[in-house]
Amino acid sequence: MTTSLADSTPAEIFALEPSTGMRGVLLSRLSERKELLERVTVLPYDALSVDLDEPVEATVMINVMYALEPDYRKRLWPVLARRTYTVVQGRC
Repeated sequence: MTTSLADSTPAEIFALEPSTGMRGVLLSRLSERKELLERVTVLPYDALSVDLDEPVEATVMINVMYALEPDYRKRLWPVLARRTYTVVQGRC
């Protein structure tokens, strides 16, 4: 999914992958696409332990939430809310 996301946006991407094996697979795929290596940073963290210097514009989690324990999910939402830059335009 990371390469598909990178293909659809020019944004800088931080891919979180705590699994050594899965991180290796992703880095192998990225090494075949040199243009993506400039925009995609793969970090060995999960969503609760990553510490970025600035807020992110969006968080994308695909095929992840179902695998997380309920307590982890409960702790995750406030962390994501604090780390995500929110833009509000107009009123609904």
